[in-house]
Amino acid sequence: MNSKFLKCIFAVVFSISLVSQANATLIVKDDAGIDWAYLGSYNLADGPKWFDADGSCKLPGANRRTCGGDFANPVNGIEAAGLIFALETNEIFAMSTSLALVNHMAFYDEYKGNIAVEMGEAISADADGDGFYNSFGDASAYINDRAGSDVVNYVFKRAVAVDVPEPSALAIFALALCVVTTRRLKR
Repeated sequence: MNSKFLKCIFAVVFSISLVSQANATLIVKDDAGIDWAYLGSYNLADGPKWFDADGSCKLPGANRRTCGGDFANPVNGIEAAGLIFALETNEIFAMSTSLALVNHMAFYDEYKGNIAVEMGEAISADADGDGFYNSFGDASAYINDRAGSDVVNYVFKRAVAVDVPEPSALAIFALALCVVTTRRLKR
């Protein structure tokens, strides 16, 4: 066989393998059968310190009397994902405590309550409505309180169906293109 023809075949096979890898995304279903694309994850304890949201306790010379009291704002799972991943308000996204199934739940730390408790992704995180994580019943899905670094919330975006040609049809088309190119080069 002609070496140009073999190089053409090699280029087609190599480009098809690159295209198939570039579109790889983890797609997970929820209980309703809706497809969700994995966007990323975040650690519950990576949020702001619960009693020092502005970081003034980290300043040189700070002590208990000069810092603290600027309590963090409690956020639910959806609000936390929007902050971390800078999601648009018109985008549809969901939370999960598992990477295998979108369960519309998130891990929360409760003020003077449970640590890493699993609750709905869009709960009312601020129980008393004062805007601070400082009252019994307040919960947050993104706060540095008592949860360890192993508590992870997963974020998924609504998967959009895209019509992709069947790989064999794409390969046949590429092969035909190679044959036409080889014939032109012979002339």
